[in-house]
Amino acid sequence: MHEPSLHLTYGDLALASLLLLVHAGLSIRFQLKLARPLLIAAVRMVVQLSLLAVILQWLFDTESALATALTVLVMLGFAAWETWRRIARPLAGRTGYLVPGAAIAVAGLTTLGYALLTQLSPTPWYAPRYAVPILGMILGSVMNAVALGIDNLTQNALRERVNIEAQLLLGRRFEDAMRTHLQRAMRTALLPTLNLMAATGLVMMPGMMTGQILTGTSPHEAIKYQMMIILLVAGATALAVFLAVMGTLRYLTDDRERLRLDRLAGERK
Repeated sequence: MHEPSLHLTYGDLALASLLLLVHAGLSIRFQLKLARPLLIAAVRMVVQLSLLAVILQWLFDTESALATALTVLVMLGFAAWETWRRIARPLAGRTGYLVPGAAIAVAGLTTLGYALLTQLSPTPWYAPRYAVPILGMILGSVMNAVALGIDNLTQNALRERVNIEAQLLLGRRFEDAMRTHLQRAMRTALLPTLNLMAATGLVMMPGMMTGQILTGTSPHEAIKYQMMIILLVAGATALAVFLAVMGTLRYLTDDRERLRLDRLAGERK
């Protein structure tokens, strides 16, 4: 017999927010200068989630293919922009935005379409109640991995410039000279997802599963959905990292197989 799900009030949320005083107190005590950013971040979070609730409810009520498609495009655009912002030395110009953006879009849409058409099979197949939240969870992991991969590759290329160019002068192909840095970048980008998979269940109970259980879903059902999401995220992350890192590597050379670090943007301040 299932217990009735709990319902949170705004008073409950206010009580939860009191825990931020610990964060602010530590910041003030140790002069971390994080109290003001914490307040701004908390206000932004509340506003953004409140707006998201309104938008999602409207999407769920209308079930419009056009509205769902526009929402997905906006999500992909913001994910690409946020990823670009996290890279210290992205590729210069629009390419620095388009390379991670294209990788994220291909991986995200491919994985989402696979899940909707094979495992979930909602009616209609583009049902926003499924498409939008699943894409959001995929993008949250994918954009972090892509940013890590590109950032690691470009920073290593800058750091090891002399060594790489020496190998090229000795006749090595560009791909061979960059192989170690390529492997390191991909490994760095994919390790967080691997660690997440290893710790899930034994050390950590994921948010999606916790939310479902709190709202009355059977733990057995919640676990199946959580497993599906983690597997989808792992696959999407691997595909996105491969596309983003290989795309960046392609722009770091030319038809004469030279190292083109001049194609990187200036370092962010």
